Amino acid sequence: MRRTPSDWTLRKSYFDLLDRVSAGNVGLGWALLPELGHPLFFRHGSHDIANMAQIFLAQRYCAPLRSTPGRILDLGAYVGYAAVYFTARFPDAAILCAEPMADSFRLLVMNTLPYRQIICRDLAVWGHPAHLTPNAIRGGDAGMELADGVGQAGISCRAVTVPALLQSVGWSQIDLVKCDIEGGEAAVFADPQAPWLHTLDALMIDCHEATVPGGVEAVSACFGADQFRHQRDRDIEVFERRVPFRARAFSTPPQIMLLHAGPSVLPILVQDVDPVPWGFFIFDGASCQLHPNSPGSGAPARVIFPRNLTGHSRASATVIHAGVQAPPVRFLMQIQNEDGRVVAETSATLVEGQQQTIDMAFEPAFGPHQVVLQTEIAPGFSHNLNAWARWCNPRLV
Repeated sequence: MRRTPSDWTLRKSYFDLLDRVSAGNVGLGWALLPELGHPLFFRHGSHDIANMAQIFLAQRYCAPLRSTPGRILDLGAYVGYAAVYFTARFPDAAILCAEPMADSFRLLVMNTLPYRQIICRDLAVWGHPAHLTPNAIRGGDAGMELADGVGQAGISCRAVTVPALLQSVGWSQIDLVKCDIEGGEAAVFADPQAPWLHTLDALMIDCHEATVPGGVEAVSACFGADQFRHQRDRDIEVFERRVPFRARAFSTPPQIMLLHAGPSVLPILVQDVDPVPWGFFIFDGASCQLHPNSPGSGAPARVIFPRNLTGHSRASATVIHAGVQAPPVRFLMQIQNEDGRVVAETSATLVEGQQQTIDMAFEPAFGPHQVVLQTEIAPGFSHNLNAWARWCNPRLV
């Protein structure tokens, strides 16, 4: 799947295999998907694989939006699959998850722990502060219908209002709400005049009309047709503001940090680097040392980053010669197309203790390209001792 991430037939076969494995075991398992940097954990014999398939195979929350959310509220986060999906789709967004069921919350924390932009809270959201108990169970924790003051003795969870939840994390507004709370929609969306509703650009919600009728009507009353466009995308109702507060800037590609501490499965190719501890290493989360080879020993030391560009037209980095009593170092940055042709190039030669910002503009590029970082000793010098060559925050914009 990493070689052909868009092969949906292969992906379906993978989920079929996961489903068979899940049905024949107990305990925890894990799945790997090519667009994610960390595994997704699931409970064997549960609804987890079905829920994961809804999101990452059936693309349940892929409806196109005209706005770019900066803050996302995930009501009924379950074990975190939707939250992780949204981190891949909107990498700059902060996400607040609410999940009341204890077992699901533990797995939610496990699945979202690598993603620093995700906040998790072990509670439910309701129209007023309450303690909720199960009213019906359809398909395990994923189908737990909660109600106020009824249900099974000994099982209860705390519920707060949306404003109280937002206040607990210091948020004054939210841009996108994903809601899947098994029939509790009428309680959460009971007040069409609630101030938090008027900060939204979009809502994606499963109203569970088959089991708890009236949800679509209650939610629709909060989003008038004069301001919101309503469409149904499979089992999800999508309400989107006609004139978004935070319109998507289609002309500006997202920044690509070539080195970063976050989760990633994107490759880095280290080429012709001396296999010594100081030859190549990453530090400070977004920088690296690329030690130049000894003159006459072969090709220059290189690090290559294959990336898919979406209109990027500028590359930049800070280069530092951190050596002492060392020869000058030539730093070279290239952008190459899929065939290896150089479409942009810039270089700088630095002496010890010097640093410089490289900023290179080129024609907007689309599709597979590779960024090459290279170091070599300047001509006329015979050794590479102490030539500590460092690339700091290399990125594409």
